Amino acid sequence: MTARIHRIEISFAVAVDLPHGVERELVEIAARICRAYEAEHRDSVMWPAGIGSKVTYMPWTAEEEAAGRHMEFDDSVFAIECAERERFDSEPYMPSDSDWQAVTLATVGWGGWSWRRRRRDP
Repeated sequence: MTARIHRIEISFAVAVDLPHGVERELVEIAARICRAYEAEHRDSVMWPAGIGSKVTYMPWTAEEEAAGRHMEFDDSVFAIECAERERFDSEPYMPSDSDWQAVTLATVGWGGWSWRRRRRDP
């Protein structure tokens, strides 16, 4: 059995451009890891939930936001945040790749519901 991890990091020595489609492939890899987690923990669901520039600051209170400090992002980092929660009784376990991909596309929309602040792939 491999060691359990919380994060995968890739750092480049200089700024690079991601080739067309690579962001989507990275999200698909994260989704595959989430599916493996679900296979071991059938009472939980996990999915790529936040995709795009890395959030470096998020105000916790209305007072912080009213003081003028809003969400801040590092646009030089492409980040994927995966969320996990208890599976509801109404949600069946979905073992097939095609079913999961449909849910991922509907939820994430490749940038529709995410932290995304970068331009979309053409």
